Amino acid sequence: SKIIRLGYKIRGLDYVGNLSPMHSPYHLYEFNSESFKQHAQQYQYMIAAKEYFVCDTYLPKIFNPALKSIMRISNTGMQLVVWLKKVS
Repeated sequence: SKIIRLGYKIRGLDYVGNLSPMHSPYHLYEFNSESFKQHAQQYQYMIAAKEYFVCDTYLPKIFNPALKSIMRISNTGMQLVVWLKKVS
């Protein structure tokens, strides 16, 4: 988020990247694959599949390859997608 804020500042924009729906009052909890696994055991479903995606930066496209590589290596800016299956 620091890199994204710097990019906005350089472009002369009054934007900040950390006011996205990742922070209060939007998300009360941030989940990871382990929290889904524990919840699944408690509520009788299974994790059918999961996948991590690097989020978009919304900066000029020229910066995306480098920033996405940094986010992938550092496990930051990631979006977890989980597919659930009800256990009968």
